[in-house]
Amino acid sequence: MTIVSVYKSIVEIKKFLKGKKAQKITKDGDYVVIENPDGSILKIDSKAYNIQANNPQVNESIKKQFETLENDEQVSAVEIAAKDGTPILQVERNDFPALSAPTPTVDGETSERPQSAILSILKFSFDPKYKSDFYYQGNKISAYIRDKAFYENVDNGDSFSKGDALEVVMEVKRPMTLR
Repeated sequence: MTIVSVYKSIVEIKKFLKGKKAQKITKDGDYVVIENPDGSILKIDSKAYNIQANNPQVNESIKKQFETLENDEQVSAVEIAAKDGTPILQVERNDFPALSAPTPTVDGETSERPQSAILSILKFSFDPKYKSDFYYQGNKISAYIRDKAFYENVDNGDSFSKGDALEVVMEVKRPMTLR
């Protein structure tokens, strides 16, 4: 499986779902079968599906690529071709909105794994109803702080600033990997 074939598969998934949640996702050998809300079926390599389902950075990158293309009126299509000129992937302008839409998951298709982590504070929300921004393993993430005692300590004068680190136990929610 090459980078280009993975990219092509992810684009095919996003085009197929058109920004909507999959109705059903099942495993079939080395493939994943995705049913969209219209009842249509797409069979895709399970490795490519797992990359798409478990890497929000990949989805965000593709989303931004197609947002940029959608905003440029002079772009009517995008094509990736092999060295010999054979088309590998072709995306028409009318598919750009589906590809620039966020990638939703199937209801109930998430897994939670509590894990210990060190988060560097980027932007803190003093209201528990809103997410705070952190750096985790070099990536910017947003998360709710659910620890009432933490907020009580802050209210009682515990101080911190941008760049300070918190040792936390966090729940990571992501689509389940189909193996």
